[in-house]
Amino acid sequence: MMAGQGRPKGSPRVEGSGRKPGVPNHATRDIKELAQQHGPAAIARLVELMNQTEFLAVARAAASELLDRAYGKPPQAVVGADEGPVKMVLSWLPREGIDGEEPAGRRDDSTGDQLAFN
Repeated sequence: MMAGQGRPKGSPRVEGSGRKPGVPNHATRDIKELAQQHGPAAIARLVELMNQTEFLAVARAAASELLDRAYGKPPQAVVGADEGPVKMVLSWLPREGIDGEEPAGRRDDSTGDQLAFN
């Protein structure tokens, strides 16, 4: 491994290393500060684009961007088949397995529960 490339993939992290929770990333902080200086001008330009009438698709896109930044993006529904709710079915094999056979996988010796399938 070359110097400055960090630890090898898969090796444990050294206790106490890395950025502490709640400490901002300094690289992105600087970029964010620079971009925020242009925020008022960018919003003013979006308003100009929204108010122009020649290209309605541009006006709509600008209005959508302004609304997303002011109020957040609208929630997206997660739907299943036929636009219905998502349905998840979980089931367990009985401890003795199907037709009295031992199910494939490992068992937790303390409870007899199935842990994993092979």
